[in-house]
Amino acid sequence: MARVQDAYRAGALARWAVELRATGEFVGWAGLKLNHEPVNGRTDFVDLGYRLLEPHWGQGYGTEAGRAWLAQGFGALALPLVASYAEATHGASRRILEKVWLEFINLFDTADGRPHAWYEAPNPARAR
Repeated sequence: MARVQDAYRAGALARWAVELRATGEFVGWAGLKLNHEPVNGRTDFVDLGYRLLEPHWGQGYGTEAGRAWLAQGFGALALPLVASYAEATHGASRRILEKVWLEFINLFDTADGRPHAWYEAPNPARAR
């Protein structure tokens, strides 16, 4: 929590709470984050991430949040590229990344040896 609060204070990209509009119930978090740590041979990349509480899985909230944050990243923030990664065996997370228009790039192992899938999307406005 302290890292997220520090990022907010510094004006950096950070994750935001995801709540149900009707009730305000907290269901998880989502957002963009500038990742300085090496992942899949990359550093200093903008990462689209989300974590939802299990009772809210499979209801479209991850896809909705992912699309909204990708639109923010390519629109108001004019980012050139957004990346994300998920455990290779976590099919639901990988489907969300594909539904929000990220393209599968490669499989890689994290430092602890777990296989992950890497996804990216270039800003379509910059491709013109």
